[in-house]
Amino acid sequence: MEGIYIVGVGMTPFGKLLDRSVKDLTREAVTAAIFWLKTRAGWRETSLYEVSGRDGGPIEVSEQSPRQVARAILHILASARDDQEEARPSLTSSRFVRDRH
Repeated sequence: MEGIYIVGVGMTPFGKLLDRSVKDLTREAVTAAIFWLKTRAGWRETSLYEVSGRDGGPIEVSEQSPRQVARAILHILASARDDQEEARPSLTSSRFVRDRH
């Protein structure tokens, strides 16, 4: 088979390791595997994210007063509350009302 690698083989001590816990041995093996991936396999821990404005243009920035920011936050919270109330079934809906006959 091609393209199969066993990473970390030979990087950790081998033999009876009665004085070390499985947790310690696992930590050492994982650290060795990460080191191998970074140095030999070209693995990187960084991610690149690009943020742009509408239609890929620059991000529009404007100054707002604290009052305008507070109003915008309250508007967003009210919209979220309204969305939750619409999604929540009413207690008087047919699913929750029992027939007492």
